[in-house]
Amino acid sequence: MSLDLTIGLLGKQVPVASPKLRWKDGHTTILPMVHGEGNINVCKAVDIPIIRFMADFPTSTSSSKNVLHLKQDALGRKDILAVVGNALSTHLPVVIRGVSHERLHGSLSEDYLDERSNDSVNQSCPSHKDWDNQIVL
Repeated sequence: MSLDLTIGLLGKQVPVASPKLRWKDGHTTILPMVHGEGNINVCKAVDIPIIRFMADFPTSTSSSKNVLHLKQDALGRKDILAVVGNALSTHLPVVIRGVSHERLHGSLSEDYLDERSNDSVNQSCPSHKDWDNQIVL
């Protein structure tokens, strides 16, 4: 299995010259790029530095005391919001594994992100899906 997650994306779904990042665990990913007014990448100031920072850390495993790892079926728990909220309130990241990816409905833009989240484009993205079908909060 290839750890290069840019295969099939560069030159097809994103420009060939898109910036890439190699994570400490060997995965290669494409850095986010959402252009706002003036053709400025709104991810450059906050999201990309955080992603670069996270890429330097070792892979988190379910035995980690520094990350709360949950399985997909945890999403059905009545107290899931409290569990996640409590973890995040103590600055403990949450990983939910086994969550399927959804296709993007519309084009990725600043307006799309504004419609789909309560976050300012000047704040870091509170969650993302990655290569292991997981949500990281």
